[in-house]
Amino acid sequence: MAKVHKSFRFDEELAAAIAALAVEGESEAATYNRVLSAGVTALMQKHAGNDGEAGADPAINDSMREHIETLKDTVSTLKGQLATKDEQIKAKDEQIFANIEQIRALSVLTAQAQELHGAAVTKTIDQPKAGESEGGNQDGERRQSWWSRLWS
Repeated sequence: MAKVHKSFRFDEELAAAIAALAVEGESEAATYNRVLSAGVTALMQKHAGNDGEAGADPAINDSMREHIETLKDTVSTLKGQLATKDEQIKAKDEQIFANIEQIRALSVLTAQAQELHGAAVTKTIDQPKAGESEGGNQDGERRQSWWSRLWS
C-alpha cells in the first residue's frame, strides 16, 4: 500500500521543472509521483554503486540506443518534410494573393467596359439612322413599315 506524505514543499523552479515533465492527460499528482519515483530509483541505484548500466544487459542498451537513433532520424526527416510543406504552402498563398489581385484588376476593367458598352448602345439608340431626319425620310414623309405596305 502506498503511503501519502502531505508535507512536500517545492520551490517554484522545481515545481515548474516537474510540470514540464508532465505527460498529456496526466494529473498533477501522477506527474509528481512518477518524477519522484524515478528520482528515488536513480538515487537508490547510485547509492548501491549501480549507475543504471553496469549490471544491465548490453544488448538491450545497444538496442535502445539504435532505437533512439532511428527515432531521431525519423524526427529529423519529418522536420525536413514539414519545412518543405511550409515552403509549398507559402508559395501557394503567394499565388492565391496574386490571382486575387488579378481578379480585382479584371473586375475594374470589366466594369469600365460595361459602362462604355452601355454608353455606346444608348448613343446608337438615341441617334437617327443616316439619311433620315427625326420623324420621317428626306421628303418629310414617314416611311411605312413593310408589313403595312404589304396590305395597302
